[in-house]
Amino acid sequence: MAELILVLSAFGIVFTYAGYPLLIAALARLRPRPARRAAQDAETTLIMVAFNEEQRIGEKIRNCLAQTYPPGRLRLIVASDGSDDGTAAIVGGFPPDRVELLEFAERRGKAACLNDAVAASTGEFLVFCDV
Repeated sequence: MAELILVLSAFGIVFTYAGYPLLIAALARLRPRPARRAAQDAETTLIMVAFNEEQRIGEKIRNCLAQTYPPGRLRLIVASDGSDDGTAAIVGGFPPDRVELLEFAERRGKAACLNDAVAASTGEFLVFCDV
């Protein structure tokens, strides 16, 4: 009886570290699952809140627009939270069909601006980023 327990215990340890990975690899070859690409077709909205980001906002937007995601499926919403520098003017210089500006005259806080940007978004996926 003790020998049977020893053999089963040894088999369990060997199977855990060698047998199971081999079994999974064999099953993956027998029944591969095709990769789904539907997420690449989904409309995505990238949301950022800016306060006096004149120095960095243009570069950040150019970087976001240079992504490999299909151009017609990616939209940016920039919420200017009471900026008193040239942030709004820089954002307004980008194509309005790809970059939308939500400009607020008074500072309202990041959370309030994010809530308004989410309400204005139309994408299936929302991506939040900082400048």
